[in-house]
Amino acid sequence: MRITMSMIQERYKNNLNSSKTLYEKYALRATTTRAYDKPSDDPLNCARSYDVQQSITMNNTYQSNISSIEDTQNTADSILSSMYTTLNSTIKTQLEGITSSSSQSDRNTLAETLLSARDSLVTSMNSSAAGKYLFAGSASESVPFTVDSDGNLLYRGIN
Repeated sequence: MRITMSMIQERYKNNLNSSKTLYEKYALRATTTRAYDKPSDDPLNCARSYDVQQSITMNNTYQSNISSIEDTQNTADSILSSMYTTLNSTIKTQLEGITSSSSQSDRNTLAETLLSARDSLVTSMNSSAAGKYLFAGSASESVPFTVDSDGNLLYRGIN
Protein backbone atom coordinates (compact mmCIF):
# COMPACT_ATOMS: atom_id res chain seq x y z
CA MET A 1 0.00 0.00 0.00
CA ARG A 2 1.20 3.37 -0.90
CA ILE A 3 1.21 6.23 1.69
CA THR A 4 0.48 9.56 0.12
CA MET A 5 1.09 13.02 1.45
CA SER A 6 -2.66 13.72 1.67
CA MET A 7 -3.10 10.60 3.87
CA ILE A 8 -0.35 11.82 6.20
CA GLN A 9 -1.88 15.29 6.38
CA GLU A 10 -5.36 13.87 7.00
CA ARG A 11 -4.07 11.58 9.77
CA TYR A 12 -2.09 14.49 11.30
CA LYS A 13 -5.19 16.75 11.21
CA ASN A 14 -7.36 14.05 12.86
CA ASN A 15 -4.80 13.39 15.60
CA LEU A 16 -4.37 17.12 16.21
CA ASN A 17 -8.14 17.65 16.52
CA SER A 18 -8.57 14.72 18.91
CA SER A 19 -5.63 15.96 21.01
CA LYS A 20 -7.13 19.46 21.08
CA THR A 21 -10.50 18.04 22.15
CA LEU A 22 -8.92 16.01 24.95
CA TYR A 23 -6.86 19.02 26.06
CA GLU A 24 -9.97 21.21 26.26
CA LYS A 25 -11.86 18.52 28.16
CA TYR A 26 -9.15 18.07 30.79
CA ALA A 27 -8.41 21.81 30.99
CA LEU A 28 -12.10 22.38 31.75
CA ARG A 29 -12.01 19.67 34.42
CA ALA A 30 -8.88 21.20 35.93
CA THR A 31 -10.34 24.70 36.10
CA THR A 32 -13.78 23.66 37.36
CA THR A 33 -12.42 20.86 39.59
CA ARG A 34 -15.26 18.66 38.36
CA ALA A 35 -15.03 15.30 36.73
CA TYR A 36 -18.13 15.92 34.62
CA ASP A 37 -19.79 18.79 32.84
CA LYS A 38 -23.44 17.93 33.44
CA PRO A 39 -25.05 15.70 36.08
CA SER A 40 -26.29 13.46 33.29
CA ASP A 41 -22.65 12.76 32.28
CA ASP A 42 -22.04 10.81 35.50
CA PRO A 43 -25.13 10.55 37.74
CA LEU A 44 -23.54 8.23 40.32
CA ASN A 45 -20.52 10.45 40.96
CA CYS A 46 -22.78 13.51 40.87
CA ALA A 47 -24.91 12.03 43.66
CA ARG A 48 -21.82 11.09 45.66
CA SER A 49 -20.43 14.58 45.18
CA TYR A 50 -23.69 16.07 46.42
CA ASP A 51 -23.61 13.83 49.51
CA VAL A 52 -20.03 14.84 50.28
CA GLN A 53 -20.87 18.52 49.82
CA GLN A 54 -23.88 18.17 52.10
CA SER A 55 -21.74 16.44 54.75
CA ILE A 56 -19.17 19.23 54.56
CA THR A 57 -21.90 21.84 54.99
CA MET A 58 -23.35 19.99 57.97
CA ASN A 59 -19.88 19.70 59.55
CA ASN A 60 -19.27 23.43 59.09
CA THR A 61 -22.63 24.20 60.69
CA TYR A 62 -21.84 21.84 63.55
CA GLN A 63 -18.44 23.48 64.11
CA SER A 64 -19.93 26.99 64.11
CA ASN A 65 -22.59 25.86 66.60
CA ILE A 66 -19.92 24.39 68.86
CA SER A 67 -17.90 27.60 68.62
CA SER A 68 -20.96 29.68 69.52
CA ILE A 69 -21.77 27.45 72.49
CA GLU A 70 -18.15 27.56 73.69
CA ASP A 71 -18.19 31.37 73.54
CA THR A 72 -21.44 31.46 75.52
CA GLN A 73 -20.07 29.02 78.11
CA ASN A 74 -16.84 31.01 78.45
CA THR A 75 -18.84 34.20 78.95
CA ALA A 76 -21.02 32.56 81.60
CA ASP A 77 -17.93 31.14 83.31
CA SER A 78 -16.20 34.52 83.49
CA ILE A 79 -19.40 36.12 84.82
CA LEU A 80 -19.69 33.45 87.50
CA SER A 81 -16.04 33.97 88.47
CA SER A 82 -16.56 37.70 88.90
CA MET A 83 -19.76 37.03 90.87
CA TYR A 84 -17.85 34.64 93.14
CA THR A 85 -15.27 37.35 93.82
CA THR A 86 -18.03 39.89 94.52
CA LEU A 87 -19.85 37.51 96.87
CA ASN A 88 -16.65 36.76 98.80
CA SER A 89 -16.06 40.47 99.29
CA THR A 90 -19.66 40.96 100.47
CA ILE A 91 -19.24 38.17 103.02
CA LYS A 92 -16.16 39.95 104.38
CA THR A 93 -18.10 43.22 104.46
CA GLN A 94 -20.99 41.59 106.32
CA LEU A 95 -18.68 40.03 108.87
CA GLU A 96 -16.95 43.35 109.34
CA GLY A 97 -20.30 45.03 109.96
CA ILE A 98 -21.44 42.34 112.40
CA THR A 99 -18.27 41.83 114.42
CA SER A 100 -16.74 45.29 114.68
CA SER A 101 -17.87 47.95 117.04
CA SER A 102 -18.26 50.47 114.23
CA SER A 103 -20.16 53.70 114.36
CA GLN A 104 -23.47 54.12 112.57
CA SER A 105 -21.84 56.08 109.74
CA ASP A 106 -19.36 53.22 109.17
CA ARG A 107 -22.25 50.77 109.06
CA ASN A 108 -24.11 53.00 106.62
CA THR A 109 -21.01 52.97 104.40
CA LEU A 110 -20.89 49.18 104.62
CA ALA A 111 -24.59 49.02 103.73
CA GLU A 112 -23.98 51.21 100.67
CA THR A 113 -21.14 48.89 99.69
CA LEU A 114 -23.48 45.89 99.96
CA LEU A 115 -26.16 47.65 97.89
CA SER A 116 -23.65 48.47 95.15
CA ALA A 117 -22.47 44.82 95.24
CA ARG A 118 -26.12 43.75 94.86
CA ASP A 119 -26.54 46.05 91.86
CA SER A 120 -23.32 44.69 90.38
CA LEU A 121 -24.55 41.11 90.85
CA VAL A 122 -27.92 41.93 89.26
CA THR A 123 -26.14 43.48 86.28
CA SER A 124 -23.93 40.40 85.97
CA MET A 125 -26.88 38.04 86.20
CA ASN A 126 -28.66 40.00 83.45
CA SER A 127 -25.77 39.47 81.02
CA SER A 128 -26.64 38.26 77.56
CA ALA A 129 -24.81 36.44 74.79
CA ALA A 130 -26.05 35.88 71.26
CA GLY A 131 -29.22 37.83 72.02
CA LYS A 132 -30.29 35.65 74.96
CA TYR A 133 -29.97 36.22 78.68
CA LEU A 134 -27.58 33.65 80.12
CA PHE A 135 -29.24 33.11 83.49
CA ALA A 136 -32.89 33.51 82.48
CA GLY A 137 -33.79 29.84 82.22
CA SER A 138 -36.37 28.98 79.59
CA ALA A 139 -37.54 32.59 79.13
CA SER A 140 -34.19 33.74 77.77
CA GLU A 141 -35.62 36.68 75.80
CA SER A 142 -36.66 38.77 78.82
CA VAL A 143 -34.58 40.30 81.61
CA PRO A 144 -34.54 37.75 84.46
CA PHE A 145 -33.49 39.83 87.49
CA THR A 146 -34.90 43.17 88.61
CA VAL A 147 -34.99 45.16 91.82
CA ASP A 148 -38.34 46.66 92.81
CA SER A 149 -38.90 50.03 94.46
CA ASP A 150 -38.67 48.46 97.95
CA GLY A 151 -35.23 47.01 97.16
CA ASN A 152 -36.44 43.42 96.76
CA LEU A 153 -34.68 41.21 94.24
CA LEU A 154 -37.14 39.74 91.74
CA TYR A 155 -36.57 36.82 89.37
CA ARG A 156 -38.98 37.10 86.45
CA GLY A 157 -41.14 39.33 88.61
CA ILE A 158 -41.27 36.87 91.55
CA ASN A 159 -39.80 37.86 94.90
